[in-house]
Amino acid sequence: MEAPTLMVLVASFSALLASLCILKLVYSLWWRPKLIERELKQQGIGGTSYNFLCGDKLAIEKLMIEAWSIPVSLNHEIIPRVDPFIHQIVQTYGKVCLSWIGTRPRLILGKAELVRLILNNKSGHFQKPPQNSLVKLLALGLAALEGEKWAKHRRLITPAFHHEKLQAMQDGKAGNADLLGLLLQCKEEKGNELTIEDVIEECKMFYFAGQETTAIWLTWTLILLSMHPAWQEKARQEVLQICGKTAPDMEILNRLKIVTMVLFEVLRLYPPATYLARYTVQRTKVGDICIPAGVEVYVPTTLLHHDPEYWGDDAEEFNPERFAEGVSKASGDQLAFYPFGWGPRICIAQNLAIIEAKLALAMILQHFSFKLSPSYAHAPCAGFTLQPQHGAPIILKPI
Repeated sequence: MEAPTLMVLVASFSALLASLCILKLVYSLWWRPKLIERELKQQGIGGTSYNFLCGDKLAIEKLMIEAWSIPVSLNHEIIPRVDPFIHQIVQTYGKVCLSWIGTRPRLILGKAELVRLILNNKSGHFQKPPQNSLVKLLALGLAALEGEKWAKHRRLITPAFHHEKLQAMQDGKAGNADLLGLLLQCKEEKGNELTIEDVIEECKMFYFAGQETTAIWLTWTLILLSMHPAWQEKARQEVLQICGKTAPDMEILNRLKIVTMVLFEVLRLYPPATYLARYTVQRTKVGDICIPAGVEVYVPTTLLHHDPEYWGDDAEEFNPERFAEGVSKASGDQLAFYPFGWGPRICIAQNLAIIEAKLALAMILQHFSFKLSPSYAHAPCAGFTLQPQHGAPIILKPI
């Protein structure tokens, strides 16, 4: 009797365990997404309905294929091609709307006043979204950290990008004050808990993130100055007037107002990162919106940068003059310029990136005039960064 009884108990336990697993799957894959959808839509937020497992994946792929098949004019109205799904859903449901990435709800926030509340939030309720293994491989170091560990790493790394350290790097006097030297020094100090693996991860992160984004920023700058030769000549005359043919130093770079305006306008129209994303780890209120835990908050940077509400009727035009009084006044009362992010997690190396871009552009303008090759096809494409899909063939002429 004991053996059959034991078998019955094992079978009953197995059946119960299987039932619990099924219930958990049903809750994760169906009930929970539908509950979040209902809660957000009860607050007046429109959007697509949840499709089991795939979300909006098929619609996104279909619109992307269609967008890439259409020839692009030589202008800056790039949203329908770069992010056709976001373009369509915002036009249909408004600047705050709901979409789905698989089973994960994605709340699209296209209002600058709400974006600032999210990016400035210091409660810890908004973190980086969970990533797949490939993204984890690339999202290294400071960019992938959260909480106390992020705060500690940020505090240790920030001094490497202070103005005086950048000046020392340019003068060749950095010594151990560059990023690697600072990280190795921190590793040796008691209480910092920085391992050699942490040092390697930070260096990899700054290599991948810093090199790629600055390179693509300069690429778009050359493309746009080729499309707008009057601004190319204005920038060149400024460089030649201030520093002639000598290599510009930090003091000269700070005086290049037109070059700075051009670079910021390129960042506005063609930001290397086309969106920012956060993830709610607990229920949070932003403005009048109550966001449940487990929602990805999607900030469509490119959409905000092209929005006439913030940038005026010429939002789709190349007009560096809008930055004549600086970034803070470029988009009127509502700051809607986020190429480096915003808030506590703003890009730690933005000053270095700006110096690199100014220096490279100034030296190119000193020695070359340039124009687009007849083979150039204007086809912005959003991947890891916003890139020209078919490359950027440019003809340079020594001057």
